[in-house]
Amino acid sequence: MASRFYSLAFVLITGIWVLVSSPDLPFVTAQAQTTQERKTEADRLLNLANQQYNTRKLEAALQLWQQALTIYQEIKDRRDEGIALRKLGRCSFDLHQYNQALDYGLQALAIARETKDRQSEETELSFLGLYYATFGKYEKAIDYRMQALAIAREIKNHHREIVSLYYLGYEYEKIRKYEKAIDYGLQYLAIAREIKDQKAEVEGIKNLGRYYLALRQYDKTLDYELQALAIAREIKDRNEEGRALGNLSWVYGDLHQYDKALDYGLQSLVIMRELKNLDVEALGFANIGSLMEREKNPELAIVFYKQSIIARESLRKDRDINFSNLDQDLQNSYKKNFSDSYSSRQSTTN
Repeated sequence: MASRFYSLAFVLITGIWVLVSSPDLPFVTAQAQTTQERKTEADRLLNLANQQYNTRKLEAALQLWQQALTIYQEIKDRRDEGIALRKLGRCSFDLHQYNQALDYGLQALAIARETKDRQSEETELSFLGLYYATFGKYEKAIDYRMQALAIAREIKNHHREIVSLYYLGYEYEKIRKYEKAIDYGLQYLAIAREIKDQKAEVEGIKNLGRYYLALRQYDKTLDYELQALAIAREIKDRNEEGRALGNLSWVYGDLHQYDKALDYGLQSLVIMRELKNLDVEALGFANIGSLMEREKNPELAIVFYKQSIIARESLRKDRDINFSNLDQDLQNSYKKNFSDSYSSRQSTTN
């Protein structure tokens, strides 16, 4: 009887000790499972949003990424929180929701720096450069681009390096610092050739032609533009072919060789209409209108100018954005940037 009593007491005491010594064990296990399940759900939402975004269902993608972001924040997954923020920034930008895009971009940049993720940091700096360039804030864009370039070189990522070099050339061109634009353009071209990226090579050659045109160095401009045209045709890139033809038209127009200018201009216009590229089409019509005007043919000049205005208006409607709550300075910069693309002779090359 005594032995049964002691055995029962031992079982009870042991059971009580287990319960007292680890009261949270079942809770911890359940919590771990819940966290993993929540992460799995967030990952699923993230991937589903990627699919929606790739099919240009932007609003649906935005909502799904926001749901994923909420879960990553709840479970304190900083790495994936940064990924969701980055995607939300790009999607908001595409939807012209610029306030949100900037906010998401800055949050993603902060997380990249906190987690010492240099590649993501470079990506966000590059995005912020694009953001400010969109609004004509080129000095600020250049600051972000320079930071991105330094990181791309540090991590030895040539593809990201040429992205920064490309845009630095463009941004210095926009503030009319053409020598700096040429410097970055030459660096860009050297890397494009080193990694044997012919499409990037065409871009680099074409850009250099445009920078030299701004300096009225026509021999260099023609040399670069003819190289760009040859490579574009070799790789069957119709868009770049059309742009190179348009640039050659402007150069020959400046040289008063109007027959050549008209020939190249019309070839460019045919391609751009085929590709439905309203940006270059509007400029192409304006270019030919200008040629007709200089050839003392005002009736035809008016016809082409009118077509340029029609294309430009279609383009403006496509780019109309909601300026509500956007900083007034950014509103003014955006409008000026869009207007200047048609009012400046420098911007008529592609």
